[in-house]
Amino acid sequence: MKWILAITFLFSFPAHAALISYTYTAQLQNGDLNQAPPFGEENVSGVITFDNSKLGLKKFTIDFGNDELIWVWNETAPITISGNSLNYHYLDVLSDGRPDIGPDGFSIDIMFEVYLHEAMSLSSILTNFDQVFSNDTVPSLDSSEYGSHQLVIWEVHAVPEPPAFALISLGLAVIGLRSRYK
Repeated sequence: MKWILAITFLFSFPAHAALISYTYTAQLQNGDLNQAPPFGEENVSGVITFDNSKLGLKKFTIDFGNDELIWVWNETAPITISGNSLNYHYLDVLSDGRPDIGPDGFSIDIMFEVYLHEAMSLSSILTNFDQVFSNDTVPSLDSSEYGSHQLVIWEVHAVPEPPAFALISLGLAVIGLRSRYK
């Protein structure tokens, strides 16, 4: 039994999760000059979660510190790539991908701008979103009550997933402790 665990431990490969999450910092800006901003122009943060197996958006959140807006798709919101110049491209969340869960009275149109030094597949872009992300990314947030707002995203950081090595080590430690106290 110990040999099987040792061999498994030696040949563990890095895992590639289907769900990939990124945190971001941004500023929410009023896009409708006729309405007062409900939140003001304030700094916010949030999480973007892509499903790399289905090549779509799974979750998008905006955190105001004391309140949070959350959009979740049970399946995924499909994403397409369109280009506007040699290296800048847009990841468009398709309009038919309306969220299954979202705040009442709010709709969101999401288009991320990415900068590609070389041709990349959509899967590679989603996996490396924090590296190809462009600071010009502006998803728009529309509300029947509050008007139109833009979310100007400044920074995106990958949320680390635990490496396979750490998970196997934890499993072996638990097995060792259980057998010791039997």
